[in-house]
Amino acid sequence: MRFVFSLIIMHFSCLSFSQTPFEVNVFKEDYQALEEYESVPNLTGLYEIEISAELGFEFPFQDTSATEMLFYPVLGCLSFPDSYHAYAICLFDYLYDYEDFSSMHYGNFERDGLKAWVVEKNFAILGSEQTYGKYMSFQIRLWEDGTIDGVVGPNDLEGSSVYVPGEGFYLDGGPTATLGPAFHMRHPHTGECVTSFDGDVENYQYGCEGGGRLTTIPEAGWVIQFKPIVSNTDDLAKLENSIFPNPCTESITVESAHDLVSVRINDLSGRTIISTHELQINTSDLNAGMYLVELIDKFGNIEVEKLIKQ
Repeated sequence: MRFVFSLIIMHFSCLSFSQTPFEVNVFKEDYQALEEYESVPNLTGLYEIEISAELGFEFPFQDTSATEMLFYPVLGCLSFPDSYHAYAICLFDYLYDYEDFSSMHYGNFERDGLKAWVVEKNFAILGSEQTYGKYMSFQIRLWEDGTIDGVVGPNDLEGSSVYVPGEGFYLDGGPTATLGPAFHMRHPHTGECVTSFDGDVENYQYGCEGGGRLTTIPEAGWVIQFKPIVSNTDDLAKLENSIFPNPCTESITVESAHDLVSVRINDLSGRTIISTHELQINTSDLNAGMYLVELIDKFGNIEVEKLIKQ
């Protein structure tokens, strides 16, 4: 078994696009806990733990389509098995008490014929407050259509020494900056911001300009939803493209049925080696090996192709 948990939300302003790939909907519903689930085993004393779970469907996220998810119980973040960036989806991200992993579950959920995979963290005791019984709980839902929900569960934070309504969570002892709960998403290969959520359920903004933080924890049942934007049929279609020759030596040519605005060649660590608007690219200076070529269209869609340099 592999082990980890974290949740993040992404926006393309870091790619010089003004359009976010998600629309944000905030609403209240009756909180529904998982009825059937698997529990994260008690792993007291371990901090960075990565747990692998099957989704039961293909989940689309940016240029990735995954049937498996990695999550980090300590934080509240999600990642992908083939990701080069550790944390891709982080909702309610905070340094929770790692000694109570038995309160974390994951399982499947279905509503109106649509499937979801859910991570549920119950009674997430904050910092050194075990003796005071202060807690919060939440769910992260990944829907098969690409929608991502952050759902607030039962909580009792009144009088908490690490929580200030309107500001967020601090570490016990009162540092000068809030540390969560963070709401942000990043590209799984480049680590660039896709979108984030700042504020509370009544007054918020989203994008990549803010810190990505839920400042006030509402009552159970509030949902912060990130729904993929579909403005026309072109937004749904994958880029019809080709890169040739592949393997390459001196140069490559990129062809696409869509209007590309940028091409980036990254190494397997995610570092950008070449960034250009040209479709004929000199590759003579690349070292031999495998690269990931990002093709970005005018809607902000990204398609990643593998390239071999000989």
